[in-house]
Amino acid sequence: MENQNRTPAVDFAYLPAITTRYVDATDDPDRSIQYGGTSVSEHITVTALAFLDESREWVYCEYNLREGGSVYIARGFIPASGLNLQ
Repeated sequence: MENQNRTPAVDFAYLPAITTRYVDATDDPDRSIQYGGTSVSEHITVTALAFLDESREWVYCEYNLREGGSVYIARGFIPASGLNLQ
């Protein structure tokens, strides 16, 4: 755990976006924890809350997650290449 990278602080924005392909949302975009994340289908409306850093490769998003018959509000990092920011 000593070599674990830290995710920098972000400034929040609230931008509408749509997933353009099947993507995996993760809580660990630098992959230091090896968490698989949650799968998000294409054409799902999300709210882009923040970009991870200057490279803008990862976007912290909020979206509805359907599991069984329930719907939950979820947050996670989604690759920017899988989003169409409105």
